[in-house]
Amino acid sequence: MNPLKRVDPNRDHGKKMLFFIIFSLIFLTAVMTKCQNDRVLPAFVKEDDVATEATTEMTDELLPMEEYVDKINNFSIKVPEGFTKVIKDGFPLYVDAKTKSSIHIKTTTLDISRATMNSDAENTKITADGGDFIELRALSNTSNMLLYKKQNGSTIFDYVELNSWSMDRMITVECIIDDAYYKEIGPTMEKCLNSLEWTKEHPIPENCSIAANESAGICYVLPADWTYSTSGNALSGSDEVSGAMINVVSAQTTDDFHGLTQAQYASGIAGNRIGFVISRYEATKERIYGEAVFMQDGTKMGMIQAAIATGKYQTIITYEYPYDKIDEDTKEMMRESIKQLQKIPTVKKITAKN
Repeated sequence: MNPLKRVDPNRDHGKKMLFFIIFSLIFLTAVMTKCQNDRVLPAFVKEDDVATEATTEMTDELLPMEEYVDKINNFSIKVPEGFTKVIKDGFPLYVDAKTKSSIHIKTTTLDISRATMNSDAENTKITADGGDFIELRALSNTSNMLLYKKQNGSTIFDYVELNSWSMDRMITVECIIDDAYYKEIGPTMEKCLNSLEWTKEHPIPENCSIAANESAGICYVLPADWTYSTSGNALSGSDEVSGAMINVVSAQTTDDFHGLTQAQYASGIAGNRIGFVISRYEATKERIYGEAVFMQDGTKMGMIQAAIATGKYQTIITYEYPYDKIDEDTKEMMRESIKQLQKIPTVKKITAKN
């Protein structure tokens, strides 16, 4: 597949049209296929005051709690009142000498590797490190929980890692419990995890999930309940109800979008489509955003498209949909999700001065 080419205003028009080869190719994909006894803490995350998973009733006695508040990152979580607070790696760590248990609260920029973890990879990694993988659980479209055990000397420890994320930040709460005290301290730890409340400044659009192409160095947002298939650096998806489709294509190139005009963009992606009209076009050196309508087999179709040039890859995301079958809320979801296309951010600490 030919990569997108940077437009040089000094080149002739024919050479400029090489830029658009990949734009035409992304419309060819039309067939979508489906992508595809241990104790655990059934915790959920409260995000914007809405619980994302139901709690289970706890009958064991709980330790008194106090609230930890992070005003920089706009979240709070309850921690055991009797635990000792120290700072480890720049983050608050609450420890209990008696039960050898701890709660580590970490805040960073978005860590895409944690947001897109899969069970097989985590099982392999934990096993190689001498641990026993239990479960990787998706709690919602924006949170997950990893559970495993690991022995240190004669002591077995239970690990529970809760991750919650927005488009620009991640909160990780790591609970470590001495297995011998699990029954005693487990319900309190569950209460801590259940108490996380976070008002996000840049939330992921509703009913969407984050995805990534690590080789291309980009992450993006997809409708959570659509059907997807992948092939190399390409992803295709569809909504069976509305007939809407999405295509994500990445091509390796150092070129950018400098000099691309709206007329050149329209000519490159219109192909032989009847009545192709651009209704919105925005372009910078690194980004393109466009909307259009056209006719296909007698049906009016809509298109929403975004592209990014990272200096190593160019990635294009395209929605196509039957124009009259999609309501305005769904169109707005498409617009908001496609605008989230970005470079995978470098993970950095965001520490609160609590």
